[in-house]
Amino acid sequence: MARVDLRTPNKTHDWRDLEEPAVVQARRSLTRFLLCGFTFRATPVAINGVLRFRWRIRPLKLWEYARGWVAAPVTAGQKLLDVGGGGTLPPCFAATQGAEVFVLDPDTQLNQATDRLAHARGWAITTSAADLAAEQEAWPVGWPVGAFDAIHSYCVVEHIPYAGQERLLKRLAHALGPGGRMVLTFEYGEQAPGEAPWRDRERLDRMVELMMEAGLQLVEPTDFEDAGHREVLDRRYPEAPFAFGMLVLEKPLRVS
Repeated sequence: MARVDLRTPNKTHDWRDLEEPAVVQARRSLTRFLLCGFTFRATPVAINGVLRFRWRIRPLKLWEYARGWVAAPVTAGQKLLDVGGGGTLPPCFAATQGAEVFVLDPDTQLNQATDRLAHARGWAITTSAADLAAEQEAWPVGWPVGAFDAIHSYCVVEHIPYAGQERLLKRLAHALGPGGRMVLTFEYGEQAPGEAPWRDRERLDRMVELMMEAGLQLVEPTDFEDAGHREVLDRRYPEAPFAFGMLVLEKPLRVS
């Protein structure tokens, strides 16, 4: 699938986003891949850190995965960095498109599940538990830092303390190659329950500013749209309605 610009890339969730034509196509492809690549082959897949057998992807995850794939797809020979995607569908889907995939996840068991599956299916996926939010920057040896064609991170940052988030996002910005795109989703809203969510526009703007200082820019249209929906999206917190947000950033091509 070629890259197609979303109508409103930088926004909080709205279920109408799932009806955008390119997103519909991506939804169908991802759902078909779940069934054919995992469910019908009795293979578990992780969502929110839980690895188990699944028949469906919940709408909110489809909002993240499908819109993320539309905004920053990878094709054969390109390189994808997935942050927090151990055991999940998106890096495996990218590998089936011929991409070379690198997964950073602190959960070694989820990484091992990905490693076993990649070996069995012949997918080009490499995993690591390296912590890029730590004070000492330590990329895995041999990873193509500065040359990734795309970076995906789905609702990971809110589980990292704010100082670590700032280190991580700047390092990811430097890891992206010229012309590459980064898709970042996150919990958003005053009652967002994550360890360190982006609860207001001030925090969001601060994080965007950091990434822009590191060489990225928001894709057009650059305005962030808060669709206004606040829902109970985590059953563990029934009294905490919040939203999921998405940012799509890119690194400009070098001018010779």
